[in-house]
Amino acid sequence: MSIETTSNPNFITIVCDIDGVLVDNGCRNPKTATFFLRNGHIIQALATNYIFPGVAEFFQRLIQEPNIRLAFFSSGADKRNSLLCP
Repeated sequence: MSIETTSNPNFITIVCDIDGVLVDNGCRNPKTATFFLRNGHIIQALATNYIFPGVAEFFQRLIQEPNIRLAFFSSGADKRNSLLCP
């Protein structure tokens, strides 16, 4: 099987789903919510969004690579998405 490239072959685009992969907007356990708060893994974007452990470090590593581009998709509200991923 071959895949034809339609973009610059020197770049790799990594596409991440936002909801349920990078963040979650529900935290049912107060101890878990405290963990996220204590570690600075909360973003207010129309609602409270909890960033899963390792996500920040993952992106910090990826942005160091000159040949990697990041892309995001979500079925969430556009306004919320633009606040999460400016």
